Amino acid sequence: MKKFIALFLVAVSSLAAARDIVTIVFAFGPGDNMATYNRALAEEANRIQSEYHFIFDTRPGAGSSIAARYVENNPNTILATSSAHFVRPVFYPRDSHRVEDFRSILPQCDAPMAVASIRYRAWSEVPRNLPLNIGITGLGAVSHLVATQIVAKYPNIQLIPFKSPSESILALLSGQLDFNIGFAAEMQQFKDSGKLTIIGVTGNSSAYPALADAGFSEILRNMNNPQHLAVPITTAREKFQQWRNILYRASKSKSVRDRYAIDECVPLDDMATDQLDSWYQGQITRWGKLGATVKLER
Repeated sequence: MKKFIALFLVAVSSLAAARDIVTIVFAFGPGDNMATYNRALAEEANRIQSEYHFIFDTRPGAGSSIAARYVENNPNTILATSSAHFVRPVFYPRDSHRVEDFRSILPQCDAPMAVASIRYRAWSEVPRNLPLNIGITGLGAVSHLVATQIVAKYPNIQLIPFKSPSESILALLSGQLDFNIGFAAEMQQFKDSGKLTIIGVTGNSSAYPALADAGFSEILRNMNNPQHLAVPITTAREKFQQWRNILYRASKSKSVRDRYAIDECVPLDDMATDQLDSWYQGQITRWGKLGATVKLER
């Protein structure tokens, strides 16, 4: 019996070793809410098939460019990122990845960005004659783009970049920041406990006041932040299709959808495979146009 068990364990171990490992590389911090999407996605992908073993890793920094370059230079990797993937190269083309070198494999969901403060409960309370600051998730990220619209109305506010939303939230809660831009769900628990106030969001949320309704630019209605997976264009077609089929099925699971819902992140993954390239090109155009309307504070 012991011999049988030993042989069985060897067989199982050999089977696991035979599975190709694919790493989902998240472009921000491991403690960020959006990281949970991809952990859940990897777990579900492993549950529903046995050809590939998906694992989760992070490479934060430089508005997703560090992760993008890592994925370009390492086989069997998939980039998990946000619209920062499209925004960063608009403003820092020499120091960023090339969006043309990637293609979409799974659009995930679209979430509003929120501005929070521990000192102010409404924009009417914010002084215009005192030096203030606002935390953003790196230079060239969507939070940076949103912040430029805040600064256009309040030029006394200085931008402070961080590597991830979780880092900037902690800085806000510790009193180092006057404002922070991140995802509403990541700040919800602190709002519920009275530690901060969400004073505006992008898009048109029913739960929070829209920034565009508070006298800021109307372009903020179009600055919700899509989360998505991308791969290098050099990825073999057969492998792309296999990964795509697995991840698409995994994205429909309750565990993944529940994590989207926590962030008010509206699913985007219902599009067909032949629509992926047009969606990706549309994002390049969309964020390029939005970037062209903004005078970026460097």
